[in-house]
Amino acid sequence: MNSRAYPEIRRPSWESRIGYESLREAERVERPPTERPPKLDLGQIHVAPEVFQWRDLRLTQTADDAHMRELVRVLVDNASPLDPLLVAPIGARFYVLDGHHRFDAYHSVDWCQPVPVEYFDGGLKGAQVEALKRNSKNKLPISTRDKLEAAWRLVRQGDESQSAIAKAATISRRTVSTMAKVLGEHPQAGAMTWRQARTLQFDEQTANCEGDWRQLKAQKWASQWAKHLPSDFGAHADIVAMALEILNSDFPGQLVHYWTGKDVELLSEVETEFDV
Repeated sequence: MNSRAYPEIRRPSWESRIGYESLREAERVERPPTERPPKLDLGQIHVAPEVFQWRDLRLTQTADDAHMRELVRVLVDNASPLDPLLVAPIGARFYVLDGHHRFDAYHSVDWCQPVPVEYFDGGLKGAQVEALKRNSKNKLPISTRDKLEAAWRLVRQGDESQSAIAKAATISRRTVSTMAKVLGEHPQAGAMTWRQARTLQFDEQTANCEGDWRQLKAQKWASQWAKHLPSDFGAHADIVAMALEILNSDFPGQLVHYWTGKDVELLSEVETEFDV
């Protein structure tokens, strides 16, 4: 049995907060690198997960951690680089489109040699779509929920056609059309996730027809809570469950009863109405 101690996982890619508008401005004013060497130093490689990472890794952290530990093990045991990172020149820098886990694994083991890379030269818009395509085919599959959120992000940015978004996210054109309709009818949806925004039309109809005050109150509470919740709130469902049980021992049973029906409803809607 291998008793070798491996380094702790580090995730520098999670720390970047570079957004789409910043990259669009960099693309406009900066001159891109002219050389395309087969390997780059880690210091020459940058990440913008809010633009190019299409998975919500907080929802798949157990599988993600296992994948990262395996990459770290391979680096330590083999002492050779992993498969090439896919990078794109955006402005004067190279950004990772596909390979965020490998990027983090290199940093976890303090890798000091140049790493192999491949290049994509389709500009910022093309790079985003290419990153989504690569993620959809990756060994750690992107979930249906993440595909929907990815398509919703592209719809909100407004730079791609509905057909191109549907193809990149591997969802139906009808779903993308529905997203565009929701965004057009509800401007406030631009600040929401698709999981939140998709309920606006239904909730509006319910509120008008049945006086459903519960959804409105829930949205108000959610907005208030969001200001005080820790940043890693969504990554620790077990701790959240324990905290709720401490507040009220009846909560677990009540929530299970509510959420069981809600998840069935949402899954059914994704499969039948949106034809994902």
